[in-house]
Amino acid sequence: MSVTAIIPACRGIPHGVRSLLAQDIDVRVMVLSNGDGPARVPGADVVRVPWEGHGPTRQAAIGRVQTEYVFFTVDDAVCLGTDCVRTLVDALEAGDWDAVTAQQVPLPDADPITVDRLRRWTPPGQEVVATAQTDHVAALYRTQTLRDHPLPPAPIAEDAWWSQGKRVGYVPMARIQHSHPREPAALYHRTRAI
Repeated sequence: MSVTAIIPACRGIPHGVRSLLAQDIDVRVMVLSNGDGPARVPGADVVRVPWEGHGPTRQAAIGRVQTEYVFFTVDDAVCLGTDCVRTLVDALEAGDWDAVTAQQVPLPDADPITVDRLRRWTPPGQEVVATAQTDHVAALYRTQTLRDHPLPPAPIAEDAWWSQGKRVGYVPMARIQHSHPREPAALYHRTRAI
């Protein structure tokens, strides 16, 4: 079983590449470099792309994928444990899911509001449950699913739009560390854009 992890990067080398390469299954890392993104990332295939928004940029990369599964993540997320991606694959195969998404664990220095928001968004647990949408901080799909049902051309929240009418599983046993503070004005503008 092989997975291609796709990471858009516009700020330098993604934080989680090493954790992806250390997984207990074959994970190939594809960095979609744009803006001030990197030219080289050790262990990863770097593809220079124009930024066309979250949905179109990620979907365009699907044509390059040669593995059975695709794992979308972001440049500031790190898999916790060497079984994170395999746990997602196992959950996808065991359930009747179109996609699965992982638990987000805040960074140790995260503010209390961020910690609370992430805990409500992706609570801890020990079983896979249905959820309303994927989250491209850490979401796994069968590659063929994304070929048959492409991400919409949304500049933001393509994961939420794609999830409408789909069966999405939340896998709290697969954990990824990711958080960043959001200033009220930035949060307002992001929410409004979504």
